[in-house]
Amino acid sequence: MDKIQIDSTGALSVNGTPLPALFDSISIDNAMVLDSSNVEGASGKKSIFNGFDDADIRITVTILEQGQAGRYAAMQTIARAMKKINDGQPVLYKLQVALAGAFDIKQVKFIKLQAEDTKVRDCLKASLTFQEHNPVVAVVQEQQNTRQQTADQGIPEETMQSEIMGSPWA
Repeated sequence: MDKIQIDSTGALSVNGTPLPALFDSISIDNAMVLDSSNVEGASGKKSIFNGFDDADIRITVTILEQGQAGRYAAMQTIARAMKKINDGQPVLYKLQVALAGAFDIKQVKFIKLQAEDTKVRDCLKASLTFQEHNPVVAVVQEQQNTRQQTADQGIPEETMQSEIMGSPWA
């Protein structure tokens, strides 16, 4: 699996190879999934917690003029590095960034590259958008591990379900 890293100097790299860009910011959007249902005899709808959506990760970078090659050639290098395909599928990346670790994001897939030419003549701004990738096998395994842990603690699964439904998120 390929790795994306941002070091303490702001250098963005893929598999240890620095990309011609300076890190500006990273943002992570991890929304809750709520379904709603009508409750007979009550006004409004009841929200039902249904987990969390896959997180969206956006890394913003500045691409500076790179000698004679220019900022557009640097942008092309970044585009080629991100748009990798392996066996007809987009390459998955391990995102080695502290903020991604705080959200427990293990793998991401590249979704979008957006570039902006600015008034400053010697740089471009770019946003690289990724989406958390949770293979079905990993999700099922995680659910099985959670069930096993609750069973090991002697907590019946019905109790866990009623606690979830009684939570303020339900």
